[in-house]
Amino acid sequence: MKTIPEHIDRQIIRFLQREASEQDIQELESWLEEHEDHKRYFDQMNEAFQTSQVLSTFTHEKINQAWTRVNGRIVSSPKAPARTKVIKLYHYNILRIAATVSAIVLLSYVAWTQFTRLNTDTNKSTIVYSAGKHNTKVFLPDGTAVWLNTNSTLVYGPDFGVTKREVFLKGEAFFDVHKDQKSFIVNAEAFTIRVKGTRFNVQAYTNEENIRTTLEEGSVELMVNGSITDERYAMKPGDQISFNAQQHVVTRQTVNPSDYTAWKEERITFDNTPLADIILKLENRYKVHVLVNDSLAVRERLTMTIGSESLDEVLEFIQVSSRLKYRKENNNIYIYE
Repeated sequence: MKTIPEHIDRQIIRFLQREASEQDIQELESWLEEHEDHKRYFDQMNEAFQTSQVLSTFTHEKINQAWTRVNGRIVSSPKAPARTKVIKLYHYNILRIAATVSAIVLLSYVAWTQFTRLNTDTNKSTIVYSAGKHNTKVFLPDGTAVWLNTNSTLVYGPDFGVTKREVFLKGEAFFDVHKDQKSFIVNAEAFTIRVKGTRFNVQAYTNEENIRTTLEEGSVELMVNGSITDERYAMKPGDQISFNAQQHVVTRQTVNPSDYTAWKEERITFDNTPLADIILKLENRYKVHVLVNDSLAVRERLTMTIGSESLDEVLEFIQVSSRLKYRKENNNIYIYE
């Protein structure tokens, strides 16, 4: 990859500082679409910049040590675009200054693999977008960790953490909410979820018939907007509440939360696990519907570890390591003997 033009570097920094003009954004959009390496370079710049914001509360000595580690990781990364030593040092100094001297207040951890504004002014709100086939982990200004699933967006305003903690979700996300006196509010399609500090998953894709919240830890107060009663639900760990917008029906059940958060795990290990339990995690991870005879699902047990394998690779492994067969029809997977 050729050396990054200096004006592109300046535009990226202006964008991360929320000072980019419309022309800057348009030019960056075009530049990002030119080559996959451009997107990777932007991600590295963004990671370094966001790290500087987190480190701004540390001592000068700790900042220097952390920046040395961050810069070394970017330089040595096999995916990093080829850069000259002078330009790397330039970015190191620029971003280090942003961490220690600048009065800029960046209100989020932004992870864009492409620029998507969703009809929102980027100077008034912050968008976190997970594109393509990979989910991403982001940190909000209050310390809350959020895992965003593919094709999901999280939006919040510039007053987040100051006067309120409120976000808007489209798609799926897992929240590990930092405890605070201010309530943390998630707006997701028909759901309004209010917590203080807890761990839960929300699945609210616009094109899906059902939306659901699954509580892993802590407590949640959930209100279903559009249901017949607009009732509020107090949830405890293991509770899952689903809402069918077409039928205006709310259902509540007790589940194993890990079955519905498997999508965010890098590795899932099954040790002599019943097929029925494996299927739940496969459906959640790969967004498919698996059909199998109930007795077969209980009887068959498998041992395997799933990492970055595709669904087809997992199904092939099941087929060669057992007496089971499978076939795919549209978004359905049929498993049989």
